[in-house]
Amino acid sequence: MNEENIDLSEIPEVTEEQMKRATLRVRGEVLLGKGESEEMTDEQLLERISIDPRVMVGKPVIKGTRLTVEYILRMLAHGVTIGEILDEYEGLVPEDIQACLLFATKSLESAAFVPLVAETV
Repeated sequence: MNEENIDLSEIPEVTEEQMKRATLRVRGEVLLGKGESEEMTDEQLLERISIDPRVMVGKPVIKGTRLTVEYILRMLAHGVTIGEILDEYEGLVPEDIQACLLFATKSLESAAFVPLVAETV
């Protein structure tokens, strides 16, 4: 491994929020429900999601944003990591992603799942 001299005066100060996020990262991925934060109840997580007909045509969004639950889930489904989402959208925290996953889970509990393509035998 190459050793380099680093001028410590050039390293920017790290905010408390950045430190908190850094403690939640392992190999570039955020571990939900880990770290120093307390585990949130379902009710607390779901309070992070809001539905307002004036925001994104009433689709469920992360409270205080215009990021829909659907958009977050689609990014996750297409391989975007939780860490990448948090880096891209300043102000989001891991619990926001947890809330999206929980909202989707609760939404599917009372719905019949219909596959997109019928299987033939």
